[in-house]
Amino acid sequence: MAADVLAGNFTSAVDHRHLRAVIRAALRANGFDARVSELAAADRRIRAAGLKLRDLLLESLPPFAARADIVRMTHEDSYLWNCLPRMLAFGHEQAVVFRRLMHPDQRSLRAAWLMPVATFSAGISLLDYLADTLGCAESVFEVLDETTVASIFSSGGDAETRLREGYEEATDVRLRLLFALVAMCGAGIRTLYRQNRDDQGWHDLRATFATLHAAQKAVTFHDASPDASPSGADAVITKSALPFVAAYQIVELSSPPAATKRAGRELARQIGQAIAVTDDLVDFLPDWQSGAPNTIIRKTRTDDSGSGASLTDIQLYRLIEDAASEIVSTLRAASLLYPARRPTATRPTAVEGAAKFATLTIARWVGWREELSQPSVFAFHRPRPARTFAGPCASAVNMLLEQQRTGYREAIHWMTVPRLDADHVRLEPARHRPGQPARWVRGGPGNPGQGAGARSTAAPEGETRRRPGRLELSMRCSRAAARRRRPGDGAAGALALWWPAPGCRLPPGARPGARHG
Repeated sequence: MAADVLAGNFTSAVDHRHLRAVIRAALRANGFDARVSELAAADRRIRAAGLKLRDLLLESLPPFAARADIVRMTHEDSYLWNCLPRMLAFGHEQAVVFRRLMHPDQRSLRAAWLMPVATFSAGISLLDYLADTLGCAESVFEVLDETTVASIFSSGGDAETRLREGYEEATDVRLRLLFALVAMCGAGIRTLYRQNRDDQGWHDLRATFATLHAAQKAVTFHDASPDASPSGADAVITKSALPFVAAYQIVELSSPPAATKRAGRELARQIGQAIAVTDDLVDFLPDWQSGAPNTIIRKTRTDDSGSGASLTDIQLYRLIEDAASEIVSTLRAASLLYPARRPTATRPTAVEGAAKFATLTIARWVGWREELSQPSVFAFHRPRPARTFAGPCASAVNMLLEQQRTGYREAIHWMTVPRLDADHVRLEPARHRPGQPARWVRGGPGNPGQGAGARSTAAPEGETRRRPGRLELSMRCSRAAARRRRPGDGAAGALALWWPAPGCRLPPGARPGARHG
């Protein structure tokens, strides 16, 4: 099985969208559910907050970073520029949730005070993007080594010096953004510590950063079979789950020392654990093909050790079912399973706010909005069917089809035909239906002074009958021009362009596409 993982020997035809749909079904079967309306509202709030945070980031860059360098990313990597608000808002949302867990009765801090968590979360996401997607791991860890990470917690300024040198040496604006984010995060952490002097939280956060850096480096520079040992799997979980604990510890520094505020670290770890398994589950297919470290793939290899069989759809579905059960069990054990049908009259408690954050984050990860609010068969109360606007559209289409079946009897084309009298040009109306010869009318649109309801008569002898396919462009001529006409100039005292249909008879002396009059 190990050789199959590394070689990408996957016999299933499941694609990413199908995989996410199966994951959602497995989560629902285990009691997980989320309201699409709440998820959509949360996404709108995150987008609005993220745009403000991105503007705040550009205003608060470290002294060595130039705003113009960061804005250059709009042209060089528009994808990252558009993702930056969401990356910052995700960290800010964590800070708000964790702050309320510590101090349920206090108001949330301003965005500027929570900026260290936002820059930390965005830095982690950007590091993964640079190392895994763009292959810039060497350039990243050449600057962000163990010494640089440790110097973040010192007052000598060594970290900022190293980050400034890396910023100046880097030619890629994405690397420059990463070094600027790390510098901003470090400066914010040191400011919080100087204000509240939480020594225990300071030392704990430094140990967490060292562990997280080691796990990130181990996963990034994995060898041919990194997850064959338990330590490799632990590094994958640590890399995905520990950032939530680090974010919680950063928020701890925003208040004076107290033993009670450290009780929420386990809750933050449980959130990270559930999201880490979700991340591995969603990334199963690309990790399977590339051989990247993945805890679910490692469990598959451990269960089928030495079998050499490739993974089938049935095996994949069983893996998804087991992983979904683990995710829901982790959330339920920590009271983090947010009910989808909770009454909205009361404000959620601090724990319910954390549960809502975890539930909506997992739902967003697995593409919950891809279903367009389909009813869940596992819900206790099935939601009302969505209102549809297909009624008017269906009526209009049925009317058009009925008109087609009856030969468009209601479609009448009113045309004005110029005719020459002895001393002036007379405009005579004609009525035409598709598939029928033209009828000359005494009255109607274009002939004022006569009744619009006058009876139609057959076309005079020798006149051209109008049929579908002829386009006539006529222009009324003045009475003086009519007087100047010479005998035999033509039947119409106007400028006309004739495009006859096959089989149509033209006026005497007229040629297709020629101008007459």
